[in-house]
Amino acid sequence: MYRCQARAEKSSQDMKKPVTQFVMVMDLEGFSLQQRVGFPYLVGTLACDDKYYPNFMGKVYVLNAGWVFPMFWQLVKPYLPPFV
Repeated sequence: MYRCQARAEKSSQDMKKPVTQFVMVMDLEGFSLQQRVGFPYLVGTLACDDKYYPNFMGKVYVLNAGWVFPMFWQLVKPYLPPFV
């Protein structure tokens, strides 16, 4: 997230207007339950981002979600802020 903040500051300078949010694009092509060991890391990252950088993530687009996405969403959703 530090990199995103640094990029937002640089973009703010380049564009001469404030950049306060970013968009995340996740491509889940090829994602399977074998990668589930990464869930705790992802959940921890989202919780940290929300605590220290509230409302910094503007939108998230998920591509090629497949059948595993509903399970993934149920794991992550409780850790997201209520306005998501």
